[in-house]
Amino acid sequence: HGGYLDYLYDADPAVVRSRLRPQPLSRLLAELDQQIASPAMRGRAIHRLALVAHFIKRPWSHEPRHRAGPYRHHGLDMSLRKTAGVLLVALARWPRLQTWVRGIDAAANELDAPPEVFAPIFRVCLRAGLSRRTYHVGEDFRHLLCGIGNIRDALHLLDLCDGDRIGHGTAMGIAPKLWLERMPRTLYLPRGEWMLALLSAWQMLRGMAETQHEAAVVLHELETVALTIFGRVVTARELEAAMALRGLDRRAILRQLESLPGGPPSSFNDAWREEAERVRTAWENNRESLRLLWTWLSDPDVQARTESLIETPAAFLTAEVYLRLQQALMREVAERGVLVETLPSSNVRISQYQHVGEHHALRWMRVPDHVQDGDPEIMVCLGSDDPGIFAADLESEFHLLYAALRKCGLDDSDALLRLGRLNERGRTYRFHHPMVS
Repeated sequence: HGGYLDYLYDADPAVVRSRLRPQPLSRLLAELDQQIASPAMRGRAIHRLALVAHFIKRPWSHEPRHRAGPYRHHGLDMSLRKTAGVLLVALARWPRLQTWVRGIDAAANELDAPPEVFAPIFRVCLRAGLSRRTYHVGEDFRHLLCGIGNIRDALHLLDLCDGDRIGHGTAMGIAPKLWLERMPRTLYLPRGEWMLALLSAWQMLRGMAETQHEAAVVLHELETVALTIFGRVVTARELEAAMALRGLDRRAILRQLESLPGGPPSSFNDAWREEAERVRTAWENNRESLRLLWTWLSDPDVQARTESLIETPAAFLTAEVYLRLQQALMREVAERGVLVETLPSSNVRISQYQHVGEHHALRWMRVPDHVQDGDPEIMVCLGSDDPGIFAADLESEFHLLYAALRKCGLDDSDALLRLGRLNERGRTYRFHHPMVS
């Protein structure tokens, strides 16, 4: 209740205690605006506040006794709708909030929920003016192909672009040889997760002249896994067309299918009407693909088979092919103008790394002996992830990377220059209001 306002006033303790008493939000926002514009702020170096609304990933179970709902991640979908509704109502009721609430984020364990569940929410919030988005992805992955696929799905299904951020992105940066060395030879993961990873890998490999043999290997494995999941032959092209629709509003799909032939009901509010229209267009243009997607989302037998574990080697493809997939993904990130927010302390503590000198940020900073031949340049900034958990902040993250750069043999000027680029990216693409300097 006014902590940032207290910071602006730089008041004595007695005044701070007084101001921490609750007050109406409209009054607090007006006072913030007044204090920011006051003569006392002129020429004063202050930290600017930008708030990001967080949507949290939650696990889902296909088992009937857990009342999973009529489709995958139904409970999370309903929770996201409610949370987004509260956020948008608040922004509409208190327009001044848009100066301070600058974007949205989807965080927590990516094994709990895939990017597509958040796609409708991201679009609805974008229409409401929340134009900055971050998605944490590529950190928690059972197989390197799954991590790469998750990042690519986030780019496409959330339509990340123009300064949006990917948090972590470890699967796109970790050296494949190091990952293979640190992992067991055989990995176990849900069959559906493996199918989606294979689909993404096939889509990238088929476009590279030097990986046509590997593309054929992945294609065969993909269609074999799809046969088991769906209980019938599903070609890779059919699967590709259906899975491209994963970002559609699932509730709208259910309404569309239940209300045939009349289409979805007209009771949707304005924020969701466009989502229903997207589904209607997909139904008119590609009904078979939408039906296949709905089978994936709702059929209990298909759900059970997607959650059953499959055994696969970590070295399903070679380190060199994994590297080519990472680089293809990096090119997509660069082309879209997406910023990767790298989080060294967090990654070292919970990933395959033993110390910060192994961290992929050094690769993305194009440090000799870390950058790989063929790596495209991508935009990178620095983050602290969760300071309360990792006891880290931006200052300590910069210190860690500086020490790592010096240990790599870089002199002081070169180390500071590279860190300066990270700092400048974060400043240029910060989420502040356009009118805030």
